[in-house]
Amino acid sequence: MSKQNLNKPAADTQNKSHRILAIVMAALSLLALFLPLRALAGSKVSTHISFGLLGQMIDTPHRRGGILPMFDTASVTTRLSSYAVYAFIFASIATLVFSIVAIVLAKKATPNTAKSTLFVKFAVYLFTFTNAAYTISQTALTAYATVPVAFDVTTILLTLLGGAAYLLLLYVDHGKKAWFYVAQFALSFLVLIIVMLAFTHKSEVSIALNVRRLYKAIALLCMRGMVAMVVAFSLCAFYPAKAYADVVIPLMITLVQVGVVLVVALTGVVAKIHVKHFAVYTLLAAVLSFVQLFGNCVFVLLAKKENAKNEAPAAEEKEEYIEVYPYQGGPVSGIYVAEVVEENTQAAPAPEYAQAAEYAEAPACEPATEAAPAEENNGIYDAFFATLTEEEKGQFYNLYVLKTLNMPGIPEYVVGGNNKLFFNKVFIYLGQYRQNIPNALLAKMYDFSLKL
Repeated sequence: MSKQNLNKPAADTQNKSHRILAIVMAALSLLALFLPLRALAGSKVSTHISFGLLGQMIDTPHRRGGILPMFDTASVTTRLSSYAVYAFIFASIATLVFSIVAIVLAKKATPNTAKSTLFVKFAVYLFTFTNAAYTISQTALTAYATVPVAFDVTTILLTLLGGAAYLLLLYVDHGKKAWFYVAQFALSFLVLIIVMLAFTHKSEVSIALNVRRLYKAIALLCMRGMVAMVVAFSLCAFYPAKAYADVVIPLMITLVQVGVVLVVALTGVVAKIHVKHFAVYTLLAAVLSFVQLFGNCVFVLLAKKENAKNEAPAAEEKEEYIEVYPYQGGPVSGIYVAEVVEENTQAAPAPEYAQAAEYAEAPACEPATEAAPAEENNGIYDAFFATLTEEEKGQFYNLYVLKTLNMPGIPEYVVGGNNKLFFNKVFIYLGQYRQNIPNALLAKMYDFSLKL
């Protein structure tokens, strides 16, 4: 059975789950366009479906750049609220398009699993981030304006549904490690909300910031910085790194987040914001950020230890030094070792004695066995060479003794020595040099390695 056939059931199951998830996201994104939303429209909070809010902007005489309809152009908060409504509509439509493309790719006769997965991820990510951003924006804008703080229930529920779908995708890709990414994103998202409320919840803070334009610029920069941290953590989950870099990168992002929170605290000191709520929010954001930083440091240390453990050489791959003893068994046919020839100064023996000596010194033509392994008179005994034919000996000698082919990673073969490490390395790097090893020789090397 081919590898494609073995993987086909798993691929079919994956395509089916992606198709179901894409259908759910398409339905939710379409539903989101027709559910009631709350938005800051001028000096009041308006509740209507997204297209209804768009109609309200069209009915007003306010235009941004003379073209784009707005709730109001005089107030920064209402302009931002108008932009939030536009972003929500366009992002919901984009989510619907991504979901439809994912459905089409997953339903093909030869489904493209990689592209289907990518489009499903885009759809879930965009849907979750859009609803979360809209929730935060309207809460912060209404808290900053002179109206009651408005929490949009619709987008809060849609954010929770999108987050659950995204958690499912993370769990499929990363297993239990998905909780690490979720915790990072959740803590950073919570700090973002707290920082925004610190600057917008009480009007006294706004009054203190309005003393100098620089204070307002710094406050806006801090909020943008926290938004960037949330996006960065979400991208860490979307594009996870390899090795232990996937815990080092979140640590770097958390360090920047701690820096943003410290800037928030310094802004309060410089701008002389003597408001209890601001102090409480800033302290809470700092505590959460330092807890997140401590947790990331622990994860980096654990990942570093795990990485070092994986890189340590295995015990069975360490080279062993064993003293070689001369073999005392009988001779084996087929193995010849050159002998030193000394000049015979004695008289030649009689023909009958010479013939008897020839028969007496002739090597026995018996195959090598475990009880009588291969040996060559006074030469070095090598059990593996005893299993090879003359042609195979030449092939093996050229490859691994003379090193006619450069094979980095494979140690030198020691004739008559302990070559356990050699055989282990041969099969570890077999994929690189397989084409250079004859089939019969490789089969005998494999059989012999099993006996070590």
